Amino acid sequence: MSIRPVFVASIGNPSPAYANTLHSTGHIILSHLSKWLLTPPFSRSPLYANGLLSASEDYTLWQSPSLMNLSGKPVAKAWRTFVSSLSSLEEKRAARLVLVHDALELSLGKIHVRDLGTSRGHRGVKDVMAFLPPGMEFTRVRVGIGRCVSHSKSDVAQYVMRKMTPHQLGVMEDTAGKNPKDFDCIIGAMGQKLEGPTREENPKRSTLISQKSPKARELDIKLDSPRAVRQKRICGSMDKEAKGRCSNSTNWTP
Repeated sequence: MSIRPVFVASIGNPSPAYANTLHSTGHIILSHLSKWLLTPPFSRSPLYANGLLSASEDYTLWQSPSLMNLSGKPVAKAWRTFVSSLSSLEEKRAARLVLVHDALELSLGKIHVRDLGTSRGHRGVKDVMAFLPPGMEFTRVRVGIGRCVSHSKSDVAQYVMRKMTPHQLGVMEDTAGKNPKDFDCIIGAMGQKLEGPTREENPKRSTLISQKSPKARELDIKLDSPRAVRQKRICGSMDKEAKGRCSNSTNWTP
């Protein structure tokens, strides 16, 4: 059994000028995810479009260095670098891009995962789609930031550029850190099982896989290593409360 090679990228606006703004929610979530997955600290990577990279044996996380609306070029370059780093043709074909970003239409902290669809007016996602190969499918992890009262473009632009309040930062921390079961929907997107092996099995490596039907995915961890124990605590089957926070329209099929 093996794991699909997955490249998880967040888009937003770069730090330090835009740190902790609503539009950079994807970066905040990915930073929390890195802690739960025990990946190395983020560091600048020239090979990956000068973005911030945190890569382990099982996970590759990356934060875009560009402004949100110019995300396409760096994401496409980092994605190509990731695919070229894979050892086999089968891995290259199976590789999956997961894009994490903010979503105005979702309530604060709500997570929605989808594989198909349009940019839904999100200019960062639209730019990414313009630079990726035509028709390329990728998984979008949309994290709710709530919508401002006004629907005018200028007011919305000001809203997403605001620094998060302590309350909003707390909600994001709860979503991605304090209650890791809320993040099962993202972990599930990263752990889709392949029909055939694309990596040599390593009995010393904990492996995260998704099982059963698309509507009832259950996550399992091989081995009883300290890392596996922690991952199992993070990635156990979603309870009813966690399911309620993840959209029921999530599609896990690649």
